[in-house]
Amino acid sequence: MDGKQVEESEPVTLSEVKAILSSRREDGELLYEQSIALDHANKFARLELGKAENLVEKLVEVGVRKDMACKLADLLPQNKEELQMLFPKERFVSDESLMEKIVSTIQEYGES
Repeated sequence: MDGKQVEESEPVTLSEVKAILSSRREDGELLYEQSIALDHANKFARLELGKAENLVEKLVEVGVRKDMACKLADLLPQNKEELQMLFPKERFVSDESLMEKIVSTIQEYGES
C-alpha cells in the first residue's frame, strides 16, 4: 500500500467507471490500476451511462439496495433464475412479485 486512504465510497456501474476514467484519461495519464479498470469497463459495460443510471434509479425505487442495483445494471439478468444465482441470500429471492418487478425493469433497459 502507498498510504492512501479511501475518503468516501459509493457503488457505481461499469458505465460510470468508464465515463469517470475516460474523463480522467483526457486530463492526463492514468495510473496502471486505473488503466486496467478502464479496459475492463470498456469490455464489459453493457449499457450507456444514461441508461445505466436510469436503470439503477428504477431498481432502487422498486426496493433494491443501490449496490445491488449497480451490479444488476452491469450484469442484466434476464430471468428470475439468473437473479437468484446472483443474490441467493437476499430477501427478494423469496418474493416472487418483487423478483418479477426487478426482471421486468431490467428487461425494459436491456441491450438494444
